[in-house]
Amino acid sequence: MQTCHSAFQQFSINKQAMKLFIYSSTILLIILGFTYQRPNDQKGFFSINFEESLRNVKNLKLSQVAQNVEYIQLQTNEECLINPEARYFFDDSLIFVTNKDHILKFSNSGKFLKKIGKPGRGPGEITSMYDLSIIPSKRMIYIQEGASLTNYTCDGKFIKKVKIPYGGIVKILNDGKMIIWDPSQYQHTKLTFLLTNERGDPLSYIPNHNPLSIKPSISASPSPPFFPERFYQYNNRFFLKDESNDTVYMVSGNKILPAYFINLGKYKLPKELRTAVTGVSNMNTYLEKASNYYFSTCFETTNFIFLSTYNYVKYIPK
Repeated sequence: MQTCHSAFQQFSINKQAMKLFIYSSTILLIILGFTYQRPNDQKGFFSINFEESLRNVKNLKLSQVAQNVEYIQLQTNEECLINPEARYFFDDSLIFVTNKDHILKFSNSGKFLKKIGKPGRGPGEITSMYDLSIIPSKRMIYIQEGASLTNYTCDGKFIKKVKIPYGGIVKILNDGKMIIWDPSQYQHTKLTFLLTNERGDPLSYIPNHNPLSIKPSISASPSPPFFPERFYQYNNRFFLKDESNDTVYMVSGNKILPAYFINLGKYKLPKELRTAVTGVSNMNTYLEKASNYYFSTCFETTNFIFLSTYNYVKYIPK
């Protein structure tokens, strides 16, 4: 881990499936989401023209995406009330729900099974969750709490808690490698993504192609009131996308490689609007202009790529 620490100091990183979403939300996303059909013979890097596709909108039937639709109602009682900001993670037979300072574990039929973790700062206790990684093959889950990783079995047994000497959001991959994403609000750091091995040794990285030259005193660059997914898994591959970068990357072996490009065209936020402003009048001007632009997140199924685009001011999905 010391090697990785040195690498992050060098690059000045700041501290800072998934089968589908829960099924009712998935149907809403499929109805509202923008879709692009990947060519069957498409194997290399390619582009999605967002503007052009919006001019050729076609209705997509749910039957074109799935043969079956199943609604899962999660059991709730005083032991397992779900926070409105909860996030949902799936493996083949279980559903895990992040609930601020603990995790709720459900069967894939919606039955409540167990509460994992409890509030606190001691062993097996959780203060706040940045992200969650599930490794089904090892029956392990990893909770990121700021600069530490807490490791449990899928049965809820506490294993260990270790410090991670770098900032960013950490995802643990199935083979134990780590992806670190720097979600810096000001985006003036030198890296966006870093891939390391289990020991923390750097293997591959993506530079920050859209850095801001200065760190302003007031930030107008909005942070969503929710946590849009920046990662997805498909076909045993792990994909990643940063909010200010239109390229979707994938992890292949020990490398991070470009997978495809989302050309937002006139909907892309100009760099000058990403720079924070000072003063209420400037802020109002920013809010007025930024309402015309969107950022996107994505996932894919066998024949389709789904883009969810969110407005920078109203956070309304497109």
